Amino acid sequence: MKINRYGTQPVNPYKKTYEKQTLQSNQAKSTDKVEISKKAIEMQKVPNIMRERQDKIDQIKKKALKPEHIK
Repeated sequence: MKINRYGTQPVNPYKKTYEKQTLQSNQAKSTDKVEISKKAIEMQKVPNIMRERQDKIDQIKKKALKPEHIK
């Protein structure tokens, strides 16, 4: 007895490989985006504020150590 495959289509392995390659190339083309919030930008400015603060502290220390302040 012979069974005919009614309604089935043969599988083309080359076509499936091509589809996988095109899918991977499309995914590779996408780029990452980075968005920095306002809060993060402010936090990046903190080292500058700390440097200014340290400069002010150094100036006050120099003034305090001058002979006219020491008696």
